[in-house]
Amino acid sequence: MCFILRAAYDAVELSLPVNYRSSETILQAAGAFAQNGGGFTGSRQGGSKIVVKNHYDPFQEACYLADRIRGLVQDGIPFRQIAVFYRLQNQSGVLEEVFAQNGIPFQVSVKKTIRDIPVLYWMLQVLRFSLNPKDRGAGIYALSHKEYGERRSGKPLSEKAASVILKEEKTEGCPLYERMTGFLEACPEIDSPEALYSYFDLDSYIHPTSRTWQEDRDSLLMLFQTAFETLPFHENALLHGNVLRQGNDLLHGESPQPEGEGQTALEAAWRTFLNTSVLYGIPVKKEDEEGDGVRLMTLHASKGLEFSHVFIIGVNYGLIPLRTRDFEEEDEERRLFFVGMTRVKDYLELSFYTNPESRVVPGESRFLRMIPQALVENDASGGAENDLQTLKKMILEERAAGEAEKKAERPTMAEEPDQAAAESAKKPEPKEEAPQERYITHRKYGKGKVVAEDEAVLTAEFPGYGEKEFLKAFCGMEYTECSGD
Repeated sequence: MCFILRAAYDAVELSLPVNYRSSETILQAAGAFAQNGGGFTGSRQGGSKIVVKNHYDPFQEACYLADRIRGLVQDGIPFRQIAVFYRLQNQSGVLEEVFAQNGIPFQVSVKKTIRDIPVLYWMLQVLRFSLNPKDRGAGIYALSHKEYGERRSGKPLSEKAASVILKEEKTEGCPLYERMTGFLEACPEIDSPEALYSYFDLDSYIHPTSRTWQEDRDSLLMLFQTAFETLPFHENALLHGNVLRQGNDLLHGESPQPEGEGQTALEAAWRTFLNTSVLYGIPVKKEDEEGDGVRLMTLHASKGLEFSHVFIIGVNYGLIPLRTRDFEEEDEERRLFFVGMTRVKDYLELSFYTNPESRVVPGESRFLRMIPQALVENDASGGAENDLQTLKKMILEERAAGEAEKKAERPTMAEEPDQAAAESAKKPEPKEEAPQERYITHRKYGKGKVVAEDEAVLTAEFPGYGEKEFLKAFCGMEYTECSGD
């Protein structure tokens, strides 16, 4: 939004210059992501450096955090003053599991974004195309969505077919496209959430027979109601809408429209609301702010809060930042990271993964490289984990190569059939003995059953954690011959 106003009108952005929460070090680092290219002046001088850690994967990091948080609490830091921030809500699952296993109390603060709710993200694309028919990506997404998009003969419209409709501007047989292209003209008559719902005939797209129909309908009406309350339809809304349209034209490399070609208040309201809801999310429930427990939350949900110690995890490209399509989305990701960093009072730790989930790029994201190195303390402990993983890979490769060589050296039945048959006849059938079950106790995972073992690598199954592989030389475990109690 600020970018649009600056581009369209050479607007000057003013902001509060002093931050009374964070240390000077944190503010200087956050300044690299500030929207106006600068940061705040802090009232608190100095401060510890920002710690950057490399973890092998989210599970290994969750185990580290459980130990780290336990140590902080022993040093006198309350659980409620410690927070873990992440980009996507589904990242909390492994933290919840490991913290529960280790007796770390926690609260998951949920503030869903439009991206987290499929029907709302689809509606976002519908409205984006309705407000800007040149946004072909949004139009194709809206028409070809497998669950909510347009259908032909009972089947979802393909992306290719949707692209043809946009290119040839075919409204016949495609009511959703017709409503989207007619939205700007219809805006003056749309004066309530129910009117907006009816205009797009949304019951035809969320399907009353679907098990999620009521939930989807409530989500859409809640979104519309929030939007109508966010920007009241006052007499200056027409001018505000004109500013937004000209800014959007500049974003797409086009000349601004003449000032007389204004917009309705609803159009201006939607442009504003969609931008802010994508960035900051939609709150769905209030948490017990006084309860004791580590706060787990998305960067969206952290807005307006503050904590003594904060861990921002998953600073890999594909998470922080998410994959972006244009400058506007990239700008939003930077602002969101800035929001997360400036929630911290005393200690900030950033981390990235060597072996992240799919669609996430291994290694640190460019956001970490944007922080001045003088403000950063790189912790090399994650490198040791990575070295062990490399060593394990080498051992497994050598073992596989050795087995292949042994197999190649064995005489085959085709080469010595008579000798092999004679030897087989002479030898009595060996009596099979049930293998004795073995168990190990690991300091992190507790007691587990050994399921596979050789001279270098051991695999054990732990209740609640599943199977884990270890290098026997480094895993730090004790053997027991029976399960025990």
